[in-house]
Order: sequence, then structure tokens, then C-alpha cells
Amino acid sequence: DVRGRPSTTQAVLLACAGTGRMSIKNRFWTHVPWGVDSFGCAKWTGCSLADVLKEAGVQPKGKQVIFTGADRGVEGGKVQYFQRSLSIEDAMNGHVLLAYQMNGVDLTPAHGAPLRLIVAGWYGMASVKWLTSIEIVEGGWWGHQMEAYSFRQAEEDTGRVPLTRLPVRALMAPPGCPEFFSRTRVVAPGAHRITGKAWAGAVALDRVEFSYDGGASWVQTELMDKNSPFGWASWEVTWTAQEPGTYVLACRAFDKKGRSQDLASDDAFNWTGMGDTQPQMVYVKVDPKFEEIGSHIDLTAEQRAAK
Repeated sequence: DVRGRPSTTQAVLLACAGTGRMSIKNRFWTHVPWGVDSFGCAKWTGCSLADVLKEAGVQPKGKQVIFTGADRGVEGGKVQYFQRSLSIEDAMNGHVLLAYQMNGVDLTPAHGAPLRLIVAGWYGMASVKWLTSIEIVEGGWWGHQMEAYSFRQAEEDTGRVPLTRLPVRALMAPPGCPEFFSRTRVVAPGAHRITGKAWAGAVALDRVEFSYDGGASWVQTELMDKNSPFGWASWEVTWTAQEPGTYVLACRAFDKKGRSQDLASDDAFNWTGMGDTQPQMVYVKVDPKFEEIGSHIDLTAEQRAAK
């Protein structure tokens, strides 16, 4: 029983590999236009996968560990269970958990009850939910969910690169209120506190920068400490909008290894549209009439752009 084993609790950020796909204008997977908000950080409790494998006894020929979840479906025309694998070396890292609690309470079905994998510092698909079996095999293993979550330039690409560890990234909570159709944020002139989160997997963060002119210029924000080695950090900055008009807010992060986010580009492309880290762009309309209930604000240009 995993609950009878020594346990540990750690805050781990999980992010979907498709986070930010909407930023890629030339994308093949048009049916899953994920925005920037498919991420979250929770405190996970469980036992060490490495300890379980050591106790089971890994044979010298064992090279790959296959994890199977209970979720069954049809993808790529094939009936299958969700399966992912880790190399023995990655599986034996002490930070990989067999988790049964989230934020101090037992896992709910939506979060993988009764048992799930937590691979700290990796994209979320590696943390298999509803875990039913763990199998050690000789040689390599490359299932459908390994193929699906990889960088490639075509459906069949011999140079594909699997998505594994999280990149560095920053996101902000948009200020003001959204206009219904265009989703442009509307604020009154004045000082606005912009807050957000940043992460870089297991790597320490260096700084987060903020722009109010679509990336033409940048200022450094106040960056707090990460809540754990594999968690996230809060950041904030004060933006003073003096003049009415439309502004494009953006943010980007840098880590201690020198990594930064992708540059904004209309030409960015990969077959699955995954792993994008182009800076989040938030369109903001500054108008003094926003303070008056019942007043009219002209958002014609923003609505046309949204189409």
C-alpha cells in the first residue's frame, strides 16, 4: 500500500504542452486552440517512485518504465489506453512521485484518483493519471502518446524531438474587465498593478520583464521567490496608463541558465503546435468613460481585429 510508505509533499507546477498554441498562427491542429491558461501549481503528496522501483528490483537489462492510465479512447484511429514512459534514469530521480493527495486531501477523480504519477519539472502529459500499471522493459519504447507529444515539422519526421522538461515562461493576470466579443480588456486611466506567475521547471528564475507597447520596450518587474524547487514564483509591476488609447501588454521570463521565451513571430510552426513560449499579449483599451456605468465605449477597431 503506497499510503503506508514514507511520504513527501512538494509544490509542483503542471502545464499542458499545448499551452499558448493560439499564438501560433500557422498551426495544423486547429481543433485544439489552447490559450495561455492551461497550467496550475498544487501541493502533491505521495511516495517516491524510485524507492518502489528499488524495492521491486530493477534488472540490469531494464531500460524504460511504461506507465499506463485507466483512461481509454481512440486516437490516431487506434483504441488505446493512455501510456507514457520514462527512462530508468529519469524514473529513479527522487522527485518523481506516486501521488494520492492534492493540497492535503485525497485525489478527486478529475485529478487522477486513486493514484497518479507526478513528474516534477516536466510537461503535464508525463504525469499519468488514474495509474493502473508500471512496467519495466528492455530497450526503448515509443507509444502513441510519446509520438503525439514531440516537436516535429511533418506528420512523419525522423528528426522529431520529444517534449520533456518545462521551459521558462511568465504569464500575467489581465487587468480591468473584458469586452464581450473581442476580449479586449478595458481600464480607466491611472496606475494599475499587474501581477502574474513565472516558472522554469527545476531551474531558478532570473527575472521577469513587462511591456506595455507590444514588446517594443521592456521594464523589469519585482520577482518573488519560487514556492518550491519545481513550483512557480509571483511577480508584479505598476503600469501607469496616462493617455487614452489601445495598448498591448506583454511579459517574458528568463532563468539562471540563460533560457528565455520564444520571440513573437507569425512564422512560428511545429506540426503539433506544442511547446510554444511566445510572450502572452493582452490588448487593453484605456478610456476614462470606463468609470461611468452606462457610458458608451467605442471598440469597433478591436472587434474587427478579433475577427
